[in-house]
Amino acid sequence: MSHMDNEMRSSSELREAARSSERGMNDAADRGMERAGDRVSETAERAGHDARRAADKASDRWNETATKASDRMDEMKEKASDRWEETKDKVSDRMDEMKDKASDKMDDMKEKWNDMKDKASDKWNDMKDTMAEKTQQAGHAMKEGAQKAAHRTEEMATKASDRMKEAMK
Repeated sequence: MSHMDNEMRSSSELREAARSSERGMNDAADRGMERAGDRVSETAERAGHDARRAADKASDRWNETATKASDRMDEMKEKASDRWEETKDKVSDRMDEMKDKASDKMDDMKEKWNDMKDKASDKWNDMKDTMAEKTQQAGHAMKEGAQKAAHRTEEMATKASDRMKEAMK
């Protein structure tokens, strides 16, 4: 074999070695790209999983906050309703007390009115009785006076008649 043949063979071997090396490098690059792709996919998957977990946590927190706010509103409504009922009861009780006091005052006024009416009626009846008694006393006095006057007049008439009889004798 000649030197040329050796060179050609060497050249050919070199080419073959270069091709083989290129294929190896391509295969290594492909495997590296595949691994990188797998890692990117895994990272993307983890990131997606982390994002979903963060979104789920945020959603859970939002729901917890919304539930707490709703519960708080329900508590506030209940307290407001209870206070309204308490206030309504107090106002109703106060109104009942005022009605009772007004009724008691009215009863007192009616009682005083009836007492005054009774006293006035008693005074009127006393005055009528007194007037009737005084009128009766005056009537008796007048009757006595008239009787005395009539008796006197009769005595005087008898005396005058007796005198005239005597004077005519």
